[in-house]
Amino acid sequence: MAMPEMPALTGALSPNKHLQNAKILFKNEIHGPESFVWLNGALYSTVENGFIKIINDKIVKKIQIGKSGCLECGRPLGMRHYKDETFIVADCYNGILTVDFKTGKIETLLPGGTIVDGIKLNFADDLDFIDKDTIIFSDASTTWDLTRFSNAMLELKGDGRVLKFNLKTKEISTLLTNLQFANGIQIHSDKQSVLICETGAARIVRYFFDGPKKGTHEYFVTNLPGLPDNIRASSKGTTYYIAFAIPRVPNHWSFIDSLAPYPFIRKLILQIIPESLGFTFYRATMANYGLFVEADTNGKIIKSWHDPTGFTKMISQVIDADDAIYVGSYAHEHLAKIYKNQL
Repeated sequence: MAMPEMPALTGALSPNKHLQNAKILFKNEIHGPESFVWLNGALYSTVENGFIKIINDKIVKKIQIGKSGCLECGRPLGMRHYKDETFIVADCYNGILTVDFKTGKIETLLPGGTIVDGIKLNFADDLDFIDKDTIIFSDASTTWDLTRFSNAMLELKGDGRVLKFNLKTKEISTLLTNLQFANGIQIHSDKQSVLICETGAARIVRYFFDGPKKGTHEYFVTNLPGLPDNIRASSKGTTYYIAFAIPRVPNHWSFIDSLAPYPFIRKLILQIIPESLGFTFYRATMANYGLFVEADTNGKIIKSWHDPTGFTKMISQVIDADDAIYVGSYAHEHLAKIYKNQL
């Protein structure tokens, strides 16, 4: 699978310092802010070993999954509001969960390892609702788990898929397969299709679950200026924030771009590099640059936010709420807050 030439950073992608100038929250206080939801003046976020609730830029509640230091006890990734202070969560080890911030109770709706169409649920990643009881969620890789994420990106075997699950009846079905690391999930504003980030291919797929195109899919946007993690609708409802875990910056050597056409070399690297060093190697090759974009309903990029210093990079998700845009960063384990009136 060859990658197209990286898009030029011109027009809507022209470099700026909007992300570089953001206010930094919780540096060295939180680990792995992956997905967050704004609700009634509070920001709810997944973190490495559980969940936090933030009000006025202060953490007011923490809920832990499993015991401290136990990564495989649970790693919540995607999160969406369900009802009251209860959220539905995609956990890459435990499956589909609910977390109630009032009681601190966590329940399993669909366990990790459940066999779906002959394949076990291996890497629940992100989700969105198509109605009050039905979600569409991604199973990023049916081969590799989170600790071996870099292996999935090296192999690029197209073992990601998207599933539909009814929270009440527990009915589950496969919608789409053969995806290159199926990641972020966002229902399109047409309410007939879902947008799916293919991290390993720098593109977003649009699958139609209803309407005249039901059961078909097409590309929403290709050749993105980065490998997309999560995607979320803006507060306008008709545009989408796309977060880039790894930017694709022209004139910077890209591991994925360079080796994508050579499966033999990728397989060789997979055999040589110890799994414990896989992500370290991967991270060492990426550009020291932070970037996320906003796209319209047709996938056209209309705006971008940059951090040329690379302090806020490896971006997991972006949302806007009231007067600010919130950005999750793995690079230095923090949230960045961009005030809209300063743009």
